[in-house]
Amino acid sequence: MARAEYQPQSLVLMLTDGCNSFCRDCIVDAGPGKSRQLDTETIDRYLGQAREFGFEHVIIYGGEPFMVNADKLQHSLHVAFSHGFSVSIGTNGYWGTSENRAVTILDELNMLASEYNQNIYLALSVDEYH
Repeated sequence: MARAEYQPQSLVLMLTDGCNSFCRDCIVDAGPGKSRQLDTETIDRYLGQAREFGFEHVIIYGGEPFMVNADKLQHSLHVAFSHGFSVSIGTNGYWGTSENRAVTILDELNMLASEYNQNIYLALSVDEYH
């Protein structure tokens, strides 16, 4: 029997292990007090390699990706879009402390994605810890 070929479609890019929550069920062992982050050179390299390997989608994840420097998150999005990836961001939504703040951040994400005629998909983690 011939072995079926498998082509991964999505790359999970873990920007940081820092998070505002400590969740017992966290699969990446992220949490408060942790601060490792990918540098922009590594982000560029990983996204470039993912495109070379035929990946189509990038999931920006953490920890909490909105806890990294805003410039680094925007850089990651620009690079992903410039390589033609569709993009999701996994977040617990801690940054949506008010309706105005949430709308402001969502508008900024939408404007950035619009530069590339793309959308950003948010994957909200909702459970007893968030």
